Amino acid sequence: MMPAKSTYHDADTICHQFKSDLYVYRDSVANTEIAHETDFIEDTDFIWAGYSDENKEGTYIPHIGNFSLSETNLKWSWGEPNGDKIEQCAVLQGSQSNLLNDQSCHDITAWVTCYFDESVTFTAHDLSNILPEVRIDNHFLFDLDDVVDPRKYSLNNFDGGSIQNLNGTWTLLTKDNQKLMEIEMEGFPIGRREWKSIIGDYETKVLNLNACRRDEFGCDNGICIPKWLRCNQITDCPGFEDEQNCSMLHLSPGYSKDVPTANETEILNIDLQVAIKKIIAMNFDDGNFIAQFKMINLWQDKRLKFKNLQEDMSDNLLKIDEWTTIWIPDYIIFNTKHLDHTKSLPEDKHSSLHIELLDIASSEQANNDFYYDGSLVKVQKLTHYTVEMLCNYDWRFYPFDSQYCPIQIFLSTEKQDNLSINVSVSTLNLEYSTFSIKLMNTTVGTGKRKMVQVLLKFTRNLTPILLNTYLPTLILTIINQLTNYYIGQDMFEGIIMINATILMTLTSIFISVFNSLPKTTYIKLMDIWIIATFVYPFLIIITHSELHVLYRRQKKRSAGTIRILKRICRMLLPSLFTLFTFVYFFIGYYHYFNN
Repeated sequence: MMPAKSTYHDADTICHQFKSDLYVYRDSVANTEIAHETDFIEDTDFIWAGYSDENKEGTYIPHIGNFSLSETNLKWSWGEPNGDKIEQCAVLQGSQSNLLNDQSCHDITAWVTCYFDESVTFTAHDLSNILPEVRIDNHFLFDLDDVVDPRKYSLNNFDGGSIQNLNGTWTLLTKDNQKLMEIEMEGFPIGRREWKSIIGDYETKVLNLNACRRDEFGCDNGICIPKWLRCNQITDCPGFEDEQNCSMLHLSPGYSKDVPTANETEILNIDLQVAIKKIIAMNFDDGNFIAQFKMINLWQDKRLKFKNLQEDMSDNLLKIDEWTTIWIPDYIIFNTKHLDHTKSLPEDKHSSLHIELLDIASSEQANNDFYYDGSLVKVQKLTHYTVEMLCNYDWRFYPFDSQYCPIQIFLSTEKQDNLSINVSVSTLNLEYSTFSIKLMNTTVGTGKRKMVQVLLKFTRNLTPILLNTYLPTLILTIINQLTNYYIGQDMFEGIIMINATILMTLTSIFISVFNSLPKTTYIKLMDIWIIATFVYPFLIIITHSELHVLYRRQKKRSAGTIRILKRICRMLLPSLFTLFTFVYFFIGYYHYFNN
């Protein structure tokens, strides 16, 4: 039983300060085995029984445990409970009675009984700094082995010192009973409280006394919470102190953000992950493409210390004003118009810096913060970029071409000899217009200036071009050829009209094709096809015109020439065009599949 009265909810806090729970009575105080005398309890005193109906009106359930009042020796006094929603907590009156009354959980105070499994060790944090002139152990044991009056409870350390209640004043004593500090209050002085120094400057000192382990955070009221609740953006301490001073970064003296390591021999490893998400545009006239990708840098800076980290990396987000004070790998995207530097790109809106804790068990506690060495932590910088890249498009084999475009990234930092880069690149089923995009290879330069080149292959889908250009022109050429089998005076005008119409149709197709392609100084494979299919009907027109002239002369010596021209029209021209078509598509597809 605690040496002071409190409200019901404060009683729960008092027990938690001692790493215990509010005791739930099953019988009277006299019939319960309690590790102290109870003679000080008056018959009119209330004792919290550990039952409440705050969760469900009329149903009193124990504070801990899974049982009902009917399974205990406790009974309700006559006419109780009668407090409705005003009186919702059960009390025992005096130490001899097993009868319950319902009382207000907030308006009355009653004696508090806590349940202990073992002795509790308290720590007076920073005691050596508060009292530098005195050597005293800052660990105090709350031991219940002896049956004592709870009003005479004390905390004893291993050097013989103690914290005792002397006539209502809690006093810190040495083993020689020299008074060091004191505070006047009821109950134990657990938590962060102002003590009066009795030696030295006699000033008020703030002493934080709690039973928290090294992996727990101590609230100002003495309650201990897991260290993962420190700075998790959810208030767990009544005074909100668990969400105050939540900077994650601790810079050691002499730290420089301009260099990656502390000395010339140390090597810092950077894991660079590039994920190309989307090709937004391809500008063939200007020779560029716009890529959307993300870069993830992972590294360990052993010069740093981090504090109050969470298990989940997504919760460890470093603020921009913090990560601008540490070394971060910077890059130049080389194949851009202005040699874009990652610092000049809009990183503030598209970047984030997270801290990944590699060993969740290892931490050092100081001033109620939990510190992690840089060797136990990985820094992750994630940045999304949308950048216009230069690409030297090669159109010689259009439309059987494949375009190879690089993304060239140079590391821009001092002391690159102290850096090692491991690169991984991924793509997400990239497509743009009629192109399918494939990652070909990744090259890492290991010279004095570290460089990464990601090579992309843009492969054209031939189906639209075959259907829109090659198939119509091929059909028109076949129609041209069919006119060669209707030679004669009466067919001449029709043959000329058909071929002239085909020439005009081909002209409109070719103009459309030319306008869709960039202007080059060299001949493209498509140009050869256009020239061939355009010349073919022109040759037919010339041949038929010559035949028409020969027929009108009606001379015997023209008969041999007419036979030769007919053979040219009916056999030679189609044979040559067929051979040309075969060679043309063989070269085109060979380049398409083997380039």
